Amino acid sequence: MGPFKIDNFGQNVVYNPWSWNKFANVLFLESPAGVGFSYSLDGNTTVADDDVSLQNYNALLSFLVKFPEYRSRDLFLTGESYAGVYIPTLAVRILGDPNNFPNFRGVAIGNGALDFPNNYNTMVPLYYWHGIVRDGLYTQITAHCCGGNIETCPIFDRFQDQVCREMIISELDATNELNMYNLYDVCYYSPSGAGKRAHIERFFRRINGLPQRKTVKEHTISSQVPLCAQTNNTYIYLNRADVRKSLHIPSSVQVWQECSDDVGNHYKVTHFNVIPEFQALIAAKKRILVYNGDVDTACNVIMNQQFLTSLNLTIKGEAVVNVPWRYPGQTGTAVAGFQTNYVENVDFLTVRGSGHFVPEDKPRESQQMIYNFLKQRDFSSPIDF
Repeated sequence: MGPFKIDNFGQNVVYNPWSWNKFANVLFLESPAGVGFSYSLDGNTTVADDDVSLQNYNALLSFLVKFPEYRSRDLFLTGESYAGVYIPTLAVRILGDPNNFPNFRGVAIGNGALDFPNNYNTMVPLYYWHGIVRDGLYTQITAHCCGGNIETCPIFDRFQDQVCREMIISELDATNELNMYNLYDVCYYSPSGAGKRAHIERFFRRINGLPQRKTVKEHTISSQVPLCAQTNNTYIYLNRADVRKSLHIPSSVQVWQECSDDVGNHYKVTHFNVIPEFQALIAAKKRILVYNGDVDTACNVIMNQQFLTSLNLTIKGEAVVNVPWRYPGQTGTAVAGFQTNYVENVDFLTVRGSGHFVPEDKPRESQQMIYNFLKQRDFSSPIDF
């Protein structure tokens, strides 16, 4: 989404024709402290959700003090993945400070972790209906863990039951060689047998206050490069000595890394869903865009569609199915995904064929989507820069 992309094993930067800064000033925040080049003065990287929202709020305040010319501009908050928590919790703080943020307009969240329990509740049927899990295991989970009804099954809660936990983990094991961020993409740094099992187990141990198991680093690039995320170009480039010098990164600051074990292993999850935050934004008549790549299994599309349904919003129009939104293709317009638009200034868009990282997987479609959201245009409206 930025003006450049990095290629050739971190040696070059190339122009990105689908950047968002063509139509907006984009400020990137690396948070919490310990992520990327951000750091804590006292070395403490143990934080919780509300700590991060306060850090980000203070960072934006500091930015506006240094650059007051931006204070009169419209402000939108955007992010993806765990920004499904970061963005709504930050937005509520900003709602409470209209003097410093008089032009806060709304939020856009991609593949967001809007409802942790339901992300895991929907994971089992998601894999089954993709033909990954056999009928026998699916039937056992349905009968033993879900009382015969998996559609409304609280699988997240059933993880406390040892038998259920092992059956669910067995299902996840079937996907170990697949890319959790894009079901149909190649996983270049696949572990030999612990991908989703380790990911899920770490999460449940953390939220239940249990110590983490020590694990062997299973891929060779770096423990700070997420499994299957093709980010080694960025990792190499940003850790070059000449690049760090140009960015004025103090020598005492850690190497740039996309995922920090120091942060992740001590992070305290306190918001298991963001229903109250969404309700506050809707009551304040702020504009909300939720979008999802439809082949992401880390934060899946079913979770976020059901999350918005749980808010009891009013759908625009009379269609009983989601309506396509389109982008210019080589032989006319092509379906970019599907949309549900709500009276309460909320839009839900899927991005067809995209995984977890929509601006990376579908850069052209994401540029059009964000531009039209900011300009309050039909999402199918083409753009021409």
